[in-house]
Amino acid sequence: MIKLFLKHIHAVNEHIQQLEFDYDHSIEFHAGQYLELVIAGQENLYFTIASSPSEQRLILLIENKTATLIEQYCQDNNFVESKHPQGECHIHNFAKPFKNLILVASGSGFSQMRAICQDIILNNKDIKVTFIWGSAEFFEEELMKTWKDKVNIVLHKIEDIDIEGKNNKHEQLMSLCLENITTDLNESAVIACASPDLVYPLQDALVEKGLGEHMMLADVFQFMPRQ
Repeated sequence: MIKLFLKHIHAVNEHIQQLEFDYDHSIEFHAGQYLELVIAGQENLYFTIASSPSEQRLILLIENKTATLIEQYCQDNNFVESKHPQGECHIHNFAKPFKNLILVASGSGFSQMRAICQDIILNNKDIKVTFIWGSAEFFEEELMKTWKDKVNIVLHKIEDIDIEGKNNKHEQLMSLCLENITTDLNESAVIACASPDLVYPLQDALVEKGLGEHMMLADVFQFMPRQ
């Protein structure tokens, strides 16, 4: 188990809190991995680490109600425990080298992309990054401005529009991706953080356009594999 010591908490918008923890830096993780916090009586406390291993504190972006629960637990117990970092969505896990990295996030998938972008920038990795984010509400825009020399950022407001009983968020983001992915897919890798309804059709479309078969990663591959 890892002990996380809460040092700071603040709102990034009206729905999400940023929690910053001190931790034992002998614990290793890759940008893009996630933690499972352990609190008695609570389930499914899975959170993507929003910070790069090169940053001084471990950052989690958490919805208000759960963030308040964790804050109170840390106040009562001085720390919260976590299982060791997990997850296969990181740049060291691709089948072959690549020049271009395409990051696709829907909504709260920003945490994973934040960590990966920070890791690439802080460690001066020679990778061209395109970050496509479709969300009803953006945040951390000041941080994203610091990425401008390394990351091509495509932001698009995506609302929950219901057309004939069908929500078209995924269709909007899918179209946005296909319009803005202009790099050579044969030299590219993709990490996506979204639901299976977006991830699998996007994988099929990109493979058809030249992406290597094993050059896309997404946590849903592990948690919700194709049937």
